Amino acid sequence: MASDAAAKGGNAEREGKLIEMLIATRLEARAAKNFAQADAIRKSLAEIGVLLEDGSKGTSYKIQ
Repeated sequence: MASDAAAKGGNAEREGKLIEMLIATRLEARAAKNFAQADAIRKSLAEIGVLLEDGSKGTSYKIQ
């Protein structure tokens, strides 16, 4: 069953904000040394084509 957002073609701004929220949650998990949760978030994002890149300026992402 598709969500209403998917049926309408999605919303790039909303999707970007959701990705940023997940990145922030992942960073909080890493800070708390909860690496299993951080890895699960990275894996879930990768499964939908969002690749995270950790660097000296923080975490960025690319959509494939």
